[in-house]
Amino acid sequence: MEKILTHNLPILGASEKAGLFDSLGIDWALLAFQTVAFLILLFVLSQVSSIHQ
Repeated sequence: MEKILTHNLPILGASEKAGLFDSLGIDWALLAFQTVAFLILLFVLSQVSSIHQ
């Protein structure tokens, strides 16, 4: 069971350059783009909501 749980975990010290986000497969550019898009959507929806009240 332990082999199954630790199979996909990075080995500590295996790569000094690989950070936590890299080891999880998080793309910084895509994360930033999605955050900005979400904030724009949130702003637009709040403006539409205030118009219809």
